Amino acid sequence: YGGAVVSFTGVTSSISDSTFTSNFALAGCAIFSGSDTMSISRCTITSHSAYIHGGAVYVHYSTYFGIADSTFSSNTANNNGGTLFADHGTISISNTDFTSSRSTTGHGGTFYFNGAIITLTNVDISDSRCALIGGAGYVSTESHLTILSSTLKHCVGLTGGALYTEFVTVIMNNVTMEHNIADGNTDGGAIYVYFTSCDITNTRFHNNTGRNGGALTIYTSSVET
Repeated sequence: YGGAVVSFTGVTSSISDSTFTSNFALAGCAIFSGSDTMSISRCTITSHSAYIHGGAVYVHYSTYFGIADSTFSSNTANNNGGTLFADHGTISISNTDFTSSRSTTGHGGTFYFNGAIITLTNVDISDSRCALIGGAGYVSTESHLTILSSTLKHCVGLTGGALYTEFVTVIMNNVTMEHNIADGNTDGGAIYVYFTSCDITNTRFHNNTGRNGGALTIYTSSVET
């Protein structure tokens, strides 16, 4: 785990003005963060391919993991989270672009969050694809996801072209979701929410495609718009 950087319990670290390219690991080819505090700023992380989860980054029960003013491109995971996989922890991402992420056999083309607290602010995700559910992201199991002033576009998944959520809480404000596709002739061209509490305000859905719910499919959930 962590082809370039590994950080474990109790460590506080920061990485800035750095480039990570074509490192390899089973998971988190660039960075593994476990039970620690880590901040990344002004970094470029590109062209990684993980054998299992988290093409570029794997976060495991981190106290805090922050990304700011960075660029991620062309990262791939064989299973879940083409660029970022997080199993619990607190994650904050701001002013960062993710392009051309892939999950080749799993969920979450760009990110996969399980039991985590996540805030995305001014994040742009484009050309993200997965083989299964959540073209840009898959969020599950009591996670809390907040997306602010961000764009998810040109993403493709079998269900939930951009985003799939289950058993979580989601807040979205000033978000643009456009040109996303649920590619398996299924539901939720932009978002599929399943057993989710979801508050969506000031958000634009444009030219998303799904069999049912071209923009949004709601299943046994509470949604306010």
